[in-house]
Amino acid sequence: MSKHKTKIVKELDPQEVEGYSKARLEHYLSLGYRPYLNEKGQVKWLTPAQMTMRGSAGGTGLSLKKLLKPKKLIYIQEKA
Repeated sequence: MSKHKTKIVKELDPQEVEGYSKARLEHYLSLGYRPYLNEKGQVKWLTPAQMTMRGSAGGTGLSLKKLLKPKKLIYIQEKA
């Protein structure tokens, strides 16, 4: 899956999508894909599971690397 995700703006009606043949539309729908419009104005075909993951795209979420990285503690020494 792409690392650079865009937010989904809205779900489109499959009959409104242009540039796809009727056979291709039926094929995508039979596989469980739905057309969505992203913030760049492009049509993306996503499953419901992919849609939920895309909905959080662009945010500042926690990655596994951030969760596993040990925190550095800063000790302040008092002057005697």
